[in-house]
Amino acid sequence: TVAVRKGVTLVTMRAVHKTDKRAPPVEFDVELAHRGECVYQIVDMTLDGVTLIDAYRYEFARVVRKNGLDALFDKLRKRAALRA
Repeated sequence: TVAVRKGVTLVTMRAVHKTDKRAPPVEFDVELAHRGECVYQIVDMTLDGVTLIDAYRYEFARVVRKNGLDALFDKLRKRAALRA
């Protein structure tokens, strides 16, 4: 299904297991922001009521509480370097 509100398109998707036909499908929501002609950007995903943004927020807060803000920045820099 597709719903549009305040410039954000919410798409409900269903994924099925490629080889195990008995595995139940997984439904999740994807929020897309319109960025230009035929250009959309994923801004958040929700699975089982938990958004990706909330999951990152929780993880970032845990790292900051345990090791400080500099540790979070170091972790993010290392992760970015692996993707480059």
